[in-house]
Amino acid sequence: MTTNKTQYDLVYSQQDLGEVSSPRYYDLTQHLVPVAGMLKREVWPSKMFTIKLELKEFEKHNPDQPVFDASQGDGGLSLGGIPPIELAEALKKFLPEHQSTKYGDPVGRQDVRLAIFQNYYGFDSNSNLSPDNIIIGDGGRDLLQKWYQLVMQDESRYGDDILVSAAPWGSYPQGSYINGLNMIMAPGEPENAFKISRQAIMEAIQYSARQDRKVVGVIFTSPDNPTGNYSQPEELIDLIEFSVKKGIKHVFVDLMYQSVTDSQVGRYDLNNLYQTLTKEAQQAVIFMDGLTKSAGASNLRNAHLVVGNNLWV
Repeated sequence: MTTNKTQYDLVYSQQDLGEVSSPRYYDLTQHLVPVAGMLKREVWPSKMFTIKLELKEFEKHNPDQPVFDASQGDGGLSLGGIPPIELAEALKKFLPEHQSTKYGDPVGRQDVRLAIFQNYYGFDSNSNLSPDNIIIGDGGRDLLQKWYQLVMQDESRYGDDILVSAAPWGSYPQGSYINGLNMIMAPGEPENAFKISRQAIMEAIQYSARQDRKVVGVIFTSPDNPTGNYSQPEELIDLIEFSVKKGIKHVFVDLMYQSVTDSQVGRYDLNNLYQTLTKEAQQAVIFMDGLTKSAGASNLRNAHLVVGNNLWV
């Protein structure tokens, strides 16, 4: 059976599904991925679980030594977690009565997105956002991958740079490299736990330019994993605005730990923070948060993005 855009609305302008009696590319010639060699490095898995096994071995041989385990590779051991009965009840309420294992919406259920939008963040009409700006995924790494893919699609060029702190979360460089992006660690000082500053952003942009590359994205993490750094809302706003002003088109703000580290600080008022940004910064920024940490449930692989740019959702 042949299809055409008029009848089925399936074929885009960059594709040609016409005559099929001989081999043909799905995309038009000008959109084909070019053949190019690529030097590959090994992408190592996280050593988080290996460290925990070594810790058990240490405890066995040193039973009288105090042990402090702050790792997250424990399936919820160091986090509060959700009681099994409560989890089972929530699952029964969440699943539909019929076809409970059918495919869901690829960007997450509408009622869940609405709850995140209204109840979790309290976005108001002045934000010009809607539940459509909420995208749900399977944990932080899944959504980080989607962001890297978005950057690549938007830039249409391999080999440019993502900027992170001098002490980045281990999964940041893994995902960037897989998607054809390099990672620059911003200069930082141990005295301020390697926080990213305006000066560090400028130095990184200049360093990238000397390599004939450009910084196409930056990741800010607060509270930070692994340093624990917390950025005040004004700090985040300033860094986002400065990055955009210096030509960085994609800003990713990782807030996954905001409900974990210090209950007295509380969560960011994202409704106010977003509205404080200029239009240009709003178009560049994506925020990430999720249940994985805030509900104390490591194995609930649930995270979401708040996407400021309507063209990206």
